[in-house]
Amino acid sequence: MRGAVFLSQVFIVILVSFYSVCAVEVYAEEIKQEYVKIESFTPDSLSDIYRGEWKVKPTEISGTLYLPEGDGPFPAVVLYHGSGHPKRLEKWFSELVPKLVGQRIAAFVLDSYTGRGISGTAAKQAKLSKATRLVDAFQALKKLASLPKIDGNRIGISGYSFGGIVAIVSADMRLVEAGLADGKKFAAHLPVYPSCQSQFRTLKLTGAPMLFLVGELDDYTPAKYCTTYVERMAAEGYNARIKIYPGAYHAWI
Repeated sequence: MRGAVFLSQVFIVILVSFYSVCAVEVYAEEIKQEYVKIESFTPDSLSDIYRGEWKVKPTEISGTLYLPEGDGPFPAVVLYHGSGHPKRLEKWFSELVPKLVGQRIAAFVLDSYTGRGISGTAAKQAKLSKATRLVDAFQALKKLASLPKIDGNRIGISGYSFGGIVAIVSADMRLVEAGLADGKKFAAHLPVYPSCQSQFRTLKLTGAPMLFLVGELDDYTPAKYCTTYVERMAAEGYNARIKIYPGAYHAWI
């Protein structure tokens, strides 16, 4: 539960800065839920996106939107699963979502798998490309920004493991310039135990704040690579920070 409080506080600082916020205690069973369908596509590579050729193999994905009481518009966070099905994170989301909603932040749990008939990709990551996951995230951003109860300028993203990779790469300004989400960009990025072994040689980021949460003893996606990546970003003037959890391994959530 302490981790849920910390993550909610991160987004409070980033998304609700300069706004008056009234925190309330909210329980999962009391939160209003909406099932949201989203049109998305299935490109094979980032090059497809950069060339503007990402609208291929259309499909329908979905997610669950959790809203605070009231008319809004509310800031929001896209919560993105990793190689496992989002159902594997249900216990964690049952802790995190009430903390976000209690701080007047909407939460959107994105599901890239169910609509495609995928149960998971851990055994074969090629089942769903990084490019497709990025398109899904930006299509979710576009959808949320179109909703009257959501503030389209204050939508952040947090992802776990492979979802954490998406939370990092979605800060690439070249993706925004390629027309994903009609040029909209995420307001904040919170990757959780992501892999940082693949890095852009040239950084061209949106400038939105980014905080990496990694485990000291993670031997699947080692923290040292994220540390050097954050150092590179910070050295180039980007608002990037890292928090290392002592004694934590991969997928501690």
